[in-house]
Amino acid sequence: MFIPGQSKSRDFVNCPDGLFQGVLVDIVDLGLRESVWQGVAKMKPKIRLVFQVDEMNTETDPPSRFTVSKQVTASWSDKGELYKFLKMWGQLPTQEQMEAGCGIDYLIGTNGQLNVKNEKSEKDPTKSFANIVAVMPISARTNKMKAENYVRAQDRPPREVVRPAA
Repeated sequence: MFIPGQSKSRDFVNCPDGLFQGVLVDIVDLGLRESVWQGVAKMKPKIRLVFQVDEMNTETDPPSRFTVSKQVTASWSDKGELYKFLKMWGQLPTQEQMEAGCGIDYLIGTNGQLNVKNEKSEKDPTKSFANIVAVMPISARTNKMKAENYVRAQDRPPREVVRPAA
């Protein structure tokens, strides 16, 4: 049971800055989230693309790969982040597939070169986040990575929520 203020876990360690080979290990549906653009707040469907990279986190026992993620609006608009990200990665579905309402789960297991940069949180400057700032296809000569010791969010048991007594 998790009780705020009594966490036994160590501080989270971000993936370092740099260029890494990564494999897409999960696509998490975040549901509707508030998004503000030009001062106007709207509810938009968001997803999180989760990658494992070829850099080991030696702070964990046993050491494991770092994970990094990118949150985007789940939209095929050519102005949207998902479209731009998949196009940069060379993984954009065809126009016919997009019009047919295709999903992107088929991309799980696909490799890419990720440029990761740590940036300070605007809300809490004591925290930083490892962000994917660019993605490219891997070279045809590069050995492909496979996911290691990762369970997709949809396959994990639900977390126990403990509510304070009234």
